[in-house]
Parts: sequence; C-alpha cells; structure tokens
Amino acid sequence: INQPELMWIIIGCLSQLLNGTILPVTSIIFSEIYKIFQLENADEQNKVSLKYMSFLFGIAAMGIITSLVSKLSFSKSGARLTKRLRIKMFESMLRQEVAFHDLDENRASILSTKLSTNTTYCKGLTGERFGLLCQGFGGIGFAIIFSFTISWKLTLLMLIFVPIIFGCGTVAA
Repeated sequence: INQPELMWIIIGCLSQLLNGTILPVTSIIFSEIYKIFQLENADEQNKVSLKYMSFLFGIAAMGIITSLVSKLSFSKSGARLTKRLRIKMFESMLRQEVAFHDLDENRASILSTKLSTNTTYCKGLTGERFGLLCQGFGGIGFAIIFSFTISWKLTLLMLIFVPIIFGCGTVAA
C-alpha cells in the first residue's frame, strides 16, 4: 500500500542511517577530548578544544537536520497512506446496500468515527519502524567499521555478543 510513498520512505531511512551514526561519532569525539588535559601549552589546549567544540556543533546540526528530514518524510508518507485508506474505506461504505446503513451499529456517527480513528492506526506502521531499524543498523554498522580499524581481534570478540543482545532486545520488546 505504501508503494507511491516509497521515495519518502527511502529518504527517511537514509536520514535515519545518518542519524544512527551520531552517537558513536559523538562518543569518539568525547574520548578524544580527554586528551586535551594532557597538553601542557594553554594556547594549544584552547585551539584543540575549539576544534572539538566545532566538531560537536557540526554533529548537533547534522542530528537536527537528519531528524527533521526523517520526521518530515515519514509523516508525509503516513499522511498520504491515511488519506488513501480513508478514501478506500469510504468507497467501501458507499458500496454497501441501504439495509447496511439502517442497522443500529452502522449509524452515520459510528461510521464516521471508524473512518477517522481506524485508519490512523496504520499511519506509523511502516515508515517509523523502518526508520528505527535503519537508525540501529547505521549505528551498529559505523561502530563495526570503526572498530575494525582499531582492533580486528576485539571487534570479532564483540561480534560474538551482538546476536545475544539482539535476542534479548526482541524478548524484552
């Protein structure tokens, strides 16, 4: 059903992939900040701290932009899906015979309430879930790639525990 909004969902998923890399990059920068205290020259400390501060502001700006783009694209696709479902539901109500509308459980007020509430349940089923999955895969993917550059042995040891963590997360959810 979401086929016409596939482009919006792809844009939202890509922005969530970028948004997933923000947390590992921020933690890497914070670990580098501790090295500032080892410098003895105050001017050098000031210069390096301003550099890391600008990195953090850039990451914050990237986080704001990616969040806005993902929320906009997923809400746009969800709104279009809701509109299409309401039209289909209304058309199916109009195709019913007259005796259907004479029944007490099919009064106009009940049908309009169903039309307004039941379709909104489908709004965030695909887009927001894909976004959360993409954000998780983006963070894990960046962490794995970065950790392979640091120590491949420690990365392989860490990868042993990833399926266990995923299993615990699915059991908890």
